[in-house]
Amino acid sequence: MWLLLTFLMTWAHDTGGYIFGKIFEGPKIWPEISPNKTWSGLSGGIICCILVNVLFGLSNETDLPSLGLPTIILLNCIALSGDLIESKIKRLYGQKDSGSMIPGHGGILDRFDSFFAISIAMWILYIF
Repeated sequence: MWLLLTFLMTWAHDTGGYIFGKIFEGPKIWPEISPNKTWSGLSGGIICCILVNVLFGLSNETDLPSLGLPTIILLNCIALSGDLIESKIKRLYGQKDSGSMIPGHGGILDRFDSFFAISIAMWILYIF
């Protein structure tokens, strides 16, 4: 269940960030590294992760993890850092995308940069 929640939180962060960022735009987080990441996108990711967590917690299973608001905010910041690290690496090598396997996306790493970062944090939460 923790692995499922990790994927759901990652997808909610990425999808919410993209949708809210496109709709509300606003100030950029770090335009030199990732010119499309906005504070409204980060807020949207947090909101979507809260919704996912509430829905996940409402499940009939009794052993499902439920995360508090501070943890959700922290996980979104960790996911954002994964995005920014991958973007910085691409900038260092003068690449716009990390590959062409998934057309229209920044490459396969763009699908997993947040997941790698969140999965480490979720593993720590799981063992403690």
